[in-house]
Parts: sequence; structure tokens; C-alpha cells
Amino acid sequence: MPYKKLNNTLKFLIGTVIVFGNTFFILQFLFIPGVIWNFGLYGFLVFSVVVFMFCKDYLRSKFFSYGLSLLILSCFADLTWSSIQNEKLVDENLTTEVKIMSYNLSFRNENLNSSCSIIKQANPDVLFVQELTSDWSKKIASSIGERYPFQEKVILERSRGIGIYSKFKIGKSTTLNKSNNKPFAQMVDLTIADKSIQLINVHLTSPQRALKEKENFFSIYSQNYQTRKAELAAINKYADEGMHKFECQFLVGDFNTVKYEPIFKKLQKYWVNTFDKVGFGFGLNFPNSKTIPPVITIDYIMAKGKTRCLKSEVLKGGDSDHLAIMTKMQI
Repeated sequence: MPYKKLNNTLKFLIGTVIVFGNTFFILQFLFIPGVIWNFGLYGFLVFSVVVFMFCKDYLRSKFFSYGLSLLILSCFADLTWSSIQNEKLVDENLTTEVKIMSYNLSFRNENLNSSCSIIKQANPDVLFVQELTSDWSKKIASSIGERYPFQEKVILERSRGIGIYSKFKIGKSTTLNKSNNKPFAQMVDLTIADKSIQLINVHLTSPQRALKEKENFFSIYSQNYQTRKAELAAINKYADEGMHKFECQFLVGDFNTVKYEPIFKKLQKYWVNTFDKVGFGFGLNFPNSKTIPPVITIDYIMAKGKTRCLKSEVLKGGDSDHLAIMTKMQI
């Protein structure tokens, strides 16, 4: 009798966790600004498979059956939604390889040499940076500046500076600014192998204040979410207005947005996340800390148009709170 009660209790607990857990994931997927880790949904899938392998009798529980059904639907919806990206790349007449790197340098980073060595070793053709301060600008100029004769920079103290360093000649350049006149996006046009390319360097508004003021977390985070949503809408509008002029477009940088937020799902209607195409693993890149490994992804290299993804990776090392990311493309 005690064993039977314990068994029924375990069934109820496991079923309840799966039902409510997956309901939460579905709600986040459809409606709610999310703050969960990228691998949460598939973590539940692994958990359910383990339960199935070792506790098959739990399948008789209605809670488990309903929960497993929700889980399968959640994963199917996520994979289907992500597959929409594939239609945004046109794989034809591509001959030139280009390495693109994005790095939030961190204005608090005191070990500039360590982070510069990551850039030197990677040697990208186009480098996107965020949090570009005057100290960082001087350091890049003295250490690798000769590699990048074409530069567009907005140098600001603390976290709002932004810049693009290129081995290819840059044409038109513009920025999209917040109400305080600080940029959240930087656009440049350039030509590579007689092909017109548009680059968009992104640094969306950080939700860091919500994490600091925990007593007002939900109201502040919701406000931040709406701000990021408006910033992305402005970026997409600008990109759509000029897309007919370019062979391909790249949207790159620090989005301060995790993969399970609805605004990221909406982005996938228009852009291909290159790491999802050719990367290995989860692509986690924040925070870069000596005490814990990265637990979320908030930096991305996205593309659309006539281009092919060859390789995408997170670069280890450096003393920024972000790990750099890099993608090799063919255009």
C-alpha cells in the first residue's frame, strides 16, 4: 500500500511538472516576453524520454500523456517556425567567402589586450563591435587598425558606442537613434566582389535595469521588451525599404534577446540565424564569467538574400562579459 501511494504521487508530480512546464513554454512561445534559457524546451524533451525509458508505467497517468502531447506539439511548433528561415537564403552563383564577427567589447572590460587577441586570431573581414568607448577605439587602432582601412564608428562612453571595421570600402552610412540620441542600430552599404551588401550593426536596449530592481522586475522588463520590439520594427522597416538594392543583407550584433521571446520568433520570418543553420551546440555566449559558463544567447549573426552559411561558432576567451561570435559566409 505505501509503495502504491508513493508510485501514484510520483506519477502526479511528474505529470504536473510536464503539463505546467510545457504550458508555460507554449505561452512564452506565443504571447509572453520570455527570460528562459535557450535549451529549456528541449531539456523537457530529454527529461520526458528518460521518464519513458525508465518508468514506462507512468505513461498510464493522464497527466503524463497530456504533458507529453503538449511537449511534442511545442517542439514541432518550434522546429516548424525555425524552418521558415530556410526560405530567406538564395543559394546560387556564390563564389566569394567572407568572415563576419560580432563582439560586445564591454565598456567595463579592463583587459583590452585579451579581447583584442581574440579579434586578431579570428581575423574577420568585417568586424561589428558594440560598447565602443574612446579607450576601445584607441586600442583597436593601435593593435589591428591597419587591417581595417574602412571604418564607421560612433564612439560613446559606457555602453552605447558602436562601430563597423571593414576590409572592404564602405559607402553610405547611417544610424537609428533612441530618444536620447544614442544609437541602437548602425547601417552601412559596401561592395564585395561587385556585389552590393547591406550591414546592420545592432545593440538593442538592455533589460539590465530590470535585473537590478528585482522588486519591479516584471513592469520594467515588460517596458524594456516593448522598447526592443519597437527598435527591431524600425530596423526591419529600414532594411525592407532598401532590400531591392542589395544582393544580401546582414543583421548582426547584441540583440539582448533570447531565442524563446516572441520578437525573436518574429525575426525568423525575415532573417536566418546563421548559427541555427551551420553552428554546433547551443551557441551560448552570455555571460562570459570565470565562475559560471554562459547560459543564454543574446548575440546573433543573421542574413537574408543571395548568400550561403558555411560555418558559425562562438569564440572562447577574452575578458568581455560576452563571448564573440563569428560566421563564414559565401556571397
